[in-house]
Amino acid sequence: MCQQSVQDDSKDILMVRRYELLAEAEEEDEAERSIIKEPPLPLPELSIYRESAVGYIFGFAIRIVERKLKCPDCKVALQVKAVDGSQPSHGLILQKDRGRLIKPSQSVIDICVHSERIFQKVLYVNKQKVPQGKGLPGAIAQFVLQDIGT
Repeated sequence: MCQQSVQDDSKDILMVRRYELLAEAEEEDEAERSIIKEPPLPLPELSIYRESAVGYIFGFAIRIVERKLKCPDCKVALQVKAVDGSQPSHGLILQKDRGRLIKPSQSVIDICVHSERIFQKVLYVNKQKVPQGKGLPGAIAQFVLQDIGT
């Protein structure tokens, strides 16, 4: 059981390095990149439309997650009662809401938008093909937790 966990973790680390997600991996390769004059890849910015779609989609995902959660405090932390128009991630929610949409909290939106940016970088590195590895979700989660947590 423990050995399987170690193997899964090592697959996640390999996936992270393969798609240049960790800052340390970029620093290790800095000498190589300076030789070939290739800068490290930054995370892409999302358009307002894509960010708005991410907020809308993850409002629905929260509904599914809440069915599994037992902790009332955790459920409350996932959503807010009202949103204002100042956040681009709430644009589609405000447009489509007829009173029943779940509005994700800002922390949920930050995590989801950051995850989408990482996934877009992975697609770019992989020549617009979705990777077929089990380690990708773990690698993205590891990077998001490292980056958002600081």
